[in-house]
Amino acid sequence: GLSVTALTPDVATRRGYGRDTKGVLITAVDRSGPAADAGLSAGLVVTKVDRTEVATAEEFVDAVKAADKEKGALLHVLGPTGEV
Repeated sequence: GLSVTALTPDVATRRGYGRDTKGVLITAVDRSGPAADAGLSAGLVVTKVDRTEVATAEEFVDAVKAADKEKGALLHVLGPTGEV
């Protein structure tokens, strides 16, 4: 599992992203879970879950819940230098 929070312009700037970056900031990752196995880490930004844009933690949770349980969810992830 992982925890996320909305990415504000000020937080985006402090983390090395552009002020206009949209998404949710990963704040914590369970080291023994699939998110860690996939290479996700705190400080990365999730912009989409499958094809659904996310800008709040609630939108992220809703999009993950709506994902196909068999296939899982495709996360579109940014690091400060670009797409991961």
